[in-house]
Parts: sequence; C-alpha cells; structure tokens
Amino acid sequence: MQTQILLSADRTALDIRFAQEDGGDSRLRVTTPDGSTHEITLPSWFRVGLASRGRDAAVFGGSRLHLFPGAADPLILELNDEIHRAYFTDDLLLILGETSVIVIEARSGDVRARYDHPEVLGQPSWDGDDIIFQDWNGRRVRVRLLQPSGALTAETT
Repeated sequence: MQTQILLSADRTALDIRFAQEDGGDSRLRVTTPDGSTHEITLPSWFRVGLASRGRDAAVFGGSRLHLFPGAADPLILELNDEIHRAYFTDDLLLILGETSVIVIEARSGDVRARYDHPEVLGQPSWDGDDIIFQDWNGRRVRVRLLQPSGALTAETT
C-alpha cells in the first residue's frame, strides 16, 4: 500500500510517499523543496511524525530523526528517547520526547539543551514559550524555551 502526503508550510511544500512492505519496514520517499529525493526506512511499528518550517523539515519515528535543513544533505540523528512531537522555532528544532525535551540546532543537528524528566511526560500544551505537561504521577511540569539561546528551564509542581 502506498500513501502520498503533501505538507505545505511557509510557502514551501514537502512531498512524502509512504510504502509499507508486508510485515516489514515502512519506506518513505521524501522530496524536498529543492527537488532532491531521499529514501527513509523506519520499522513499521514506529509512528511517523512530520515537522516543517520554511525550507527546513523533519521526519521522525521512534527515536530516529531525519532532519532536512534547507538545501543541505539530510542529517540522521538517533536520540535516546522516543520522539512524540517536533516543532521548529527560529533556528531551532524543539523535540518533545517520552521523558525529555531536547533543543537541536535546525541546520547542524547539534544538541543545544536538554531536560530529562524521571517520569513519562503526558500530552503537551503551550503557554507562550512554555510547554506544560502532566507526568504520570500527576505533577505539572513547565519547561521554558529561552530565546535566542535555546536554553531550557524547568519546574515541577
């Protein structure tokens, strides 16, 4: 089975074609705004996520992040936490993991900051530059992204 998704953001489009092999991997063909095509293979049990801003895009599944920084070659990062969400902000990519929040430089893939929480973080909500979670123990966790440094601060109540 093959599925095609066209993701449009900031006057740029990312063409993604998914193909699932019988009982095997998910294969994605990503065509970036500059016309280059890249193949991505992810285990079929990974939920595939997408993030886009301008000429930058990210495709992720499990703990693997494929970062497409404009016209540059894609970067493949293996993080040590399952990725649940990704958001571009200025020149940064904010990764919300199962138990962490990670700030990555969108062009280089370098980790700028990281917050690790001892419990699984629940569904996020935004309050300005703050991300608010409730962990599995019912505690409220507020993580603030400090611009432009990309540093993180966190408080648990």
